[in-house]
Amino acid sequence: MGQQQLLLLVLGVVVVGIAVIFGVYLFDERYRLQSGDDLLNRNVQIAQEAANWRGRSLIHGGGGGGSFDALATGGIGALGLNDTDANGQYAILSASGVTLEVVGVSTRYEGVGAYARIVANNIDSTAVRYDGSISLPGARP
Repeated sequence: MGQQQLLLLVLGVVVVGIAVIFGVYLFDERYRLQSGDDLLNRNVQIAQEAANWRGRSLIHGGGGGGSFDALATGGIGALGLNDTDANGQYAILSASGVTLEVVGVSTRYEGVGAYARIVANNIDSTAVRYDGSISLPGARP
């Protein structure tokens, strides 16, 4: 092979290597963003289950149409749900009257968290953060 052909071969290998590294970085970043979306979806599901629980009568294992207060001590387990899944860990941040706040943090990516707030039977607000500002109750910042 000539010198020019070797130079083109090395240059081609370098370009392909950089493209592969960049592709892996983009894939990882997209998966991190997807992790936040998955946490938020699970928080919304927990909030919907809590609204259903609150409206169910006491005799049927619900909240009796009153408040979310029992969930402050019973946590997510009182809804019959797991507090962990493949994406992260979840907890009830606060439950007072007809207001409930649910948080979830990723077990795969450091600093990824989601928040959902429900007032009565309506989802009031949601948030996804990638800076570690959302954490489980009792967790160290």
